[in-house]
Amino acid sequence: MLVSDMSLIPIKKVINDKKLKILKNSALGVNENDQLIDVLTNDQYTGQPLLVVAGSGEAKGLITPEILIKDLSLAYNRLTKYLESKLKENENRQLGDSSLSKLVGRSEKIKEVVRLGEKIASTDAPILLRGESGTGKELFARAVHMESSRKDGPFITVNCGAIPTNLFEGELFGYTTDSFGGMGVKGKPGMLELADSGTIFLDEVGELPPEIQVKLLQLLEHGSFLRLGSTSPMEVSVRLIAATHRDLENLVTKEQFREDLYYRLGVVAVEMPPLRKRKEDIPELVHLFLQELSQSYGKTITKVEPEVTNALLEYSWPGNIRELKNAVERLVVLAEGEVINIDCLPENLRRHTYISVVSSQDNSNLMDVTVEAERQLITKTLKQANGNRSEAARLLGIPRSTLYYKLRQLGIPAKGQRGILSNAGGDNKK
Repeated sequence: MLVSDMSLIPIKKVINDKKLKILKNSALGVNENDQLIDVLTNDQYTGQPLLVVAGSGEAKGLITPEILIKDLSLAYNRLTKYLESKLKENENRQLGDSSLSKLVGRSEKIKEVVRLGEKIASTDAPILLRGESGTGKELFARAVHMESSRKDGPFITVNCGAIPTNLFEGELFGYTTDSFGGMGVKGKPGMLELADSGTIFLDEVGELPPEIQVKLLQLLEHGSFLRLGSTSPMEVSVRLIAATHRDLENLVTKEQFREDLYYRLGVVAVEMPPLRKRKEDIPELVHLFLQELSQSYGKTITKVEPEVTNALLEYSWPGNIRELKNAVERLVVLAEGEVINIDCLPENLRRHTYISVVSSQDNSNLMDVTVEAERQLITKTLKQANGNRSEAARLLGIPRSTLYYKLRQLGIPAKGQRGILSNAGGDNKK
């Protein structure tokens, strides 16, 4: 059945949802050829309210055949349940792209993480993910959730470092009506209730306030907790995955983190490797990000210059995968045409590539490493300046006389000799 077969009416209820883009208070935007699905019967009226869904999947409004409906309460409840189910489908579809089999990397370190994830996914054991920021802890947690029997349940993320201490208990455990001293505040379910039958991911768990640590321990041991302002325990079935980049053992020693909670959270501990220890995965990650971001920005990238690839491999990536993705996004944005060259690299990556020191060489001492770093920096800067020593000195932030001295001291070929400057000329003076 098409919209053209029915007559349009205003929607009396406001349904506010960003994902499905419900048109509020009006059936405007509904096209005559939009398909009608999911009849919402209402026994109080002879008409049948219907949910209109366009070909793009956007829910656009309600229509009825004959009468103006004044009370859409029953239809609204049916509609809400329908939309909730659709949202859950969309969420699970997105999570499905994050399964363990799709974690990118061929390095032995990431393979070990995947193998461990496959072993523990089918259990309800608490998991403690450890590792630096940006190493993919949340991605791993989502993948474990999707491989578990709870995959049809919700996956709720809580950033423990982003919630003010005085609000934390209410946000995590919820609160009852008037639990704030008769201020007329209505009750609210906490994150744990929302995660019932699913998984809750506590990111930055090392930031948990001490009083919350006690209640979390009770949840892990008894499967229940108290809402703020309530005396009746509430039972939930939740799998808990926690993550931190902090040294929890040190926090336990300083009595800033409960030792009993530390052991309960860490039934299974997973160490997420930093990117600098799995550099063989960088080309694959770059390829993945290039595909994703090229599509987002409407660009076509056919080639990445070898110098760029070398720069990405040499950099230490303190921000890990998150920093790598940001760097690739910059490359895509700044690329002129279909080729990414070294001019697109951010300054920190360019400077780092100048100092790809061969410190891995056996028996290298500090003096040798320093000399080699200086030689590489000057050589690459000269190449960047097309052999113009005045420009190279400016880029290096040193007087031209100092650069000349360094060229002689380090044995870097001068004008007319074989090497980097042989075709470039000194200062390009005629």
